[in-house]
Amino acid sequence: MAKWLQGTVVEQHLWCTDLFSIKIRTDPLQFKAGQFVNVGLIIDNKRLARPYSLVNTPQEALLEIHFNTVTNGTLSPLLASLKTGDNIEVSDRSSGLLTLDEIPDVPHLWLFATGTGVGPFLSILKTPEPWQRFEKIVLGYSVKNLEKLAYRSDFEALQTQHPDQFCFLPCVTREKIKATINSRITASR
Repeated sequence: MAKWLQGTVVEQHLWCTDLFSIKIRTDPLQFKAGQFVNVGLIIDNKRLARPYSLVNTPQEALLEIHFNTVTNGTLSPLLASLKTGDNIEVSDRSSGLLTLDEIPDVPHLWLFATGTGVGPFLSILKTPEPWQRFEKIVLGYSVKNLEKLAYRSDFEALQTQHPDQFCFLPCVTREKIKATINSRITASR
């Protein structure tokens, strides 16, 4: 049975009306880039928790989750209302197979994400392993509106650091935005 680490919110980032990131300080947590943990709050003496992918690398001191608020959700609106210094809990075990260990030896790594699903990919791409293992890495990241294109500057920085190895393809489906694909990934030709 998983135990719970006591954590403190160190930073909250509001990307847009319903899209957030929270950085959390806890005791050290062992995980692989791309995995998730359960995050929870004690409400009326009961733990309310759900899984969230980690955006940070295993080497970073702070844990980071990226989430959107769910209309009539039980936990996400409460997470969105947290402030610096508030308490939060994190399970002491990570889970998930969205790791590079699961990828066969191939020359090209293709990553496709929509919305908050980009979090584990950023965790992976901020580690040295993908840059050592793959000749080419392509990230297709699709959102409805430009304001939801979270971590864009991080991906653009990776493209600058690895110009011949990394291709960042932002897709914005409900706005015409320069330097983005203005359709769904599945509709692009």
